Amino acid sequence: MQIAQDKPTQARMLAVADDAPHPAFSSPWRVRSCVAIRSFIVLQVLQAAVLLVFLQPRHMPLLIGGGICSCVAYALLIRREFLLNAYGFSPFLFYLTTGFFRLGLAPIYLGIAGLLGHDEVFTFVRFHARPHIMYGYGIMLVGDICFVAGYHFLRTRRGFASSSAETRRLPSVRDMVRLGCLLLGLGWSLRLGRMVGLDLRAFGSLFAIFENGIPAGALVLFVSGEHNPRERVVLWTVAAMSVLGDMGMALGGFMRQRVIVALLPVVLGALYLHAHRRRRHSTALTLKLLFPVTCMLVVSLFVVLVLFPHMHLRRRHRENPRPAVETLIEVAGAYLGEDAGESQSLLSFPDGESWSFIRRNQWITAAAWASAEVRARGTIRGRTLLDSFRALVPRLFWPDKPLIAPGRDFAVLLGQAKSSDTATTSTGLGLAATLYWNGGLAMLLAGMFLNGLLFALAWQAFGPFLVSNPFASIASMSLIVAGLRHFESAFSGGITYYAQLFIVSYTLLLLTKRAFCDLEARSVRQSSHEPFGPETRHERAE
Repeated sequence: MQIAQDKPTQARMLAVADDAPHPAFSSPWRVRSCVAIRSFIVLQVLQAAVLLVFLQPRHMPLLIGGGICSCVAYALLIRREFLLNAYGFSPFLFYLTTGFFRLGLAPIYLGIAGLLGHDEVFTFVRFHARPHIMYGYGIMLVGDICFVAGYHFLRTRRGFASSSAETRRLPSVRDMVRLGCLLLGLGWSLRLGRMVGLDLRAFGSLFAIFENGIPAGALVLFVSGEHNPRERVVLWTVAAMSVLGDMGMALGGFMRQRVIVALLPVVLGALYLHAHRRRRHSTALTLKLLFPVTCMLVVSLFVVLVLFPHMHLRRRHRENPRPAVETLIEVAGAYLGEDAGESQSLLSFPDGESWSFIRRNQWITAAAWASAEVRARGTIRGRTLLDSFRALVPRLFWPDKPLIAPGRDFAVLLGQAKSSDTATTSTGLGLAATLYWNGGLAMLLAGMFLNGLLFALAWQAFGPFLVSNPFASIASMSLIVAGLRHFESAFSGGITYYAQLFIVSYTLLLLTKRAFCDLEARSVRQSSHEPFGPETRHERAE
């Protein structure tokens, strides 16, 4: 690839080796992308239409068939999203991955359990959801269709994808290393500050997003190591140590989700490495797809079969905590059948701990509760959505602001606690179910479509600066985490979350953009003489 040395604008677009605009942004790929999106939406709409005809609790085979259709639809869309994205990953890729579990494997799990007579899996807190389970599945299905449609309504607009590809550029490796160290320093300072009682979230929930500095910094170091072979071992070692430290603190605090977030830099780094090297070497399409699929499969199996059972055993022995290695050995022994009682506890269907990942993240029973509640008492007329606007005001400016804890209030409503002040648990409802509870079908359709559109808009705003601006890095990691968790703490309907992104992170991105423009200008001046920058020249020699 030849680049004229007197064309800095051309060098600006190709400042990093072979990171030219991905072929997926060309016209044939755009046509294929639209066909894939339409096929997904048509398949899911047809499935929803079938559900409307057979809304009966006895149709467990229909639930299983719907789960199989969703598995196929999500698998095809995951493949398309991976090939389309120039980074090798996007927040929407993780949203689709959890969707594969949420609306693919979860209905199959519930349907098989229903056929075998295990009615306990249909319980949402104290509510028996089996008579309403098809309504709940319909709410989740329609909500996901609207979210995907909203995301791709903006994602496939002319100029959206092309601008993401053309403006995506990497600064010099030296500047990326500085950025990674800055993010790690910020993230670990906040984490250690919380340990000694200093919590930045006391200034308002808007600042909670900065806790993603640790995984964001590790990811930036992984990316910078790929473009600097001479210091690759050092950079990747620092990133790996940060990941292990984050995982260790999460395991010590019995936080499952925090462990998954700590693992994200490894998965994202592997996907980026594969996408970057795929563009440098001609590889068969099968191999192009094999690596990301294998990577996602291995991590998913680790989370489902190892992490959740491991955390289950550690929670069981919370009073007398044991070393993590000893617990992992016990999990391995249970799978090998060395302890019959422990094997039964982990592997028994459907209440074994190895099935808990699907059981805890399916949200269909929660949507079934929302459906029954709306039919019995009507909607709550957007009450939790209005509360989210009050939550946006920092307590620093409103010292007497009442405690806004919708999860605790919801636990009181379900009978898990007597009052919000004495509640020791917080129960989630899920984004689709929350919107339906607040305003019925109209709110569900409009709210999920708008959430999908804002999700795409946020990635468009922050994604191009993922490894060149600290606030964009943190916001991008927050988007990935939100997609992975499917907005489970969603009583605000997404209002609070997007306010965190656009009021805080995007404002800081705009304020610091001028300073980082100078950083990018240095990398452009370097690449006007050496198209791939001085640090990546050795990479080409390899």
